[in-house]
This record gives sequence, C-alpha cells and structure tokens, in this order.
Amino acid sequence: MFDCLVDYWETYGYSPGIQDLIDGIETTGRRKVQMLLASLKQKQYIDWTPNQHRSYRILVRGVPVLGMIQAGLVIEHPTEQGEWINVPGVSYRSHQYALRVCGDSMKDEQICDGDLVLLSCKFDWWTLPKAAIAAVRVEGKGATLKSIVFDGEWVFLRPANPAYPVLKLKPNEIQIQGVLIRVIRDYQVFE
Repeated sequence: MFDCLVDYWETYGYSPGIQDLIDGIETTGRRKVQMLLASLKQKQYIDWTPNQHRSYRILVRGVPVLGMIQAGLVIEHPTEQGEWINVPGVSYRSHQYALRVCGDSMKDEQICDGDLVLLSCKFDWWTLPKAAIAAVRVEGKGATLKSIVFDGEWVFLRPANPAYPVLKLKPNEIQIQGVLIRVIRDYQVFE
C-alpha cells in the first residue's frame, strides 16, 4: 500500500483517491484499503486531513534498510524491514532500498564491512555499465555484493579484494536484486 501511494505521487504529482488505491493494490474492498491506510498512519508513515479528498501526505523520508548483504562468500541473510535511514538528497522511492554490508570482498572499491549500500531494483539489463556493482542472488546459495560482468554465455561476479575468488556462473543461475547507487558510511570519532 505504501509503495502504491509513493508510486502514485511520483507519477501524477498529487495524492491518490481511495478508488486509485483500490485499483493500485488490485482489490475490490474499500474497507481493506481504509484498514491499510489506518495502519500506515499509526506507524507514522502517512497522514491525511479528515474528510478531505486526496489529502494523503507521505511522512517518511529516507530509505528502508532491508537487512544485510554478504561482501565475501555467498551466504543467505534474513531480510527484515525495520530501520529507515535519511540519505541527503534522496527521498523514498519504491524501487530503492539499503542493505548493510557484511564482509570485506569489496574493500578495493571502498565498500567496507558495516557500510550501508543504497541499491535500485529499477534498471535496464541492456544498459548496465560494465562491471556494475550489484546485489546478486546466486541460485541455491544466497546473495552477495559484487561487480557483475557479462561475457558471452557467462556471468562473472568479481570481488574487489584479491583474497576472494571470481565466481563464474550461467545467467540463469543469478538474479540481480539491485544495482549500487551510493555507499553510506558512518564515521566514528574516538576521543
């Protein structure tokens, strides 16, 4: 429901009405939409002016952190949305999310253990830059953050640390879950 609201705002530049939301989440129930809206309001994701048509306001600014991504060996990490981060110059887009990096296989690209990576799952396969850094799910193994290189009938997942091997896979063995947009790092100052 939240993504439906955001997508409508991005597309039309104003708040959707109830019928737009019913159509957007493909339901026939006005009551279901009202319950979902009430839940979002209770979580302080949205607000609205009572008895005023098209008055939904998105209160959340930032990006959801959906879990961790391994920068090392391919390992499954649980996905959970709980934390939101504010990123200067970035407001919530339904196709963007962040993951916390776990490991050091991308250190030569200045992506370190503990960093947050901002990813977009809205990309065009045919215009991906050569060696784009992406969150890639490997069939039957889990996900990893690597540079992805297409070469003929093979896909290579390249680490940015010589201590880790390059993975050579068939295209049907992977799923790109997001392409890197930005690295976010907290600097701790010690006294």
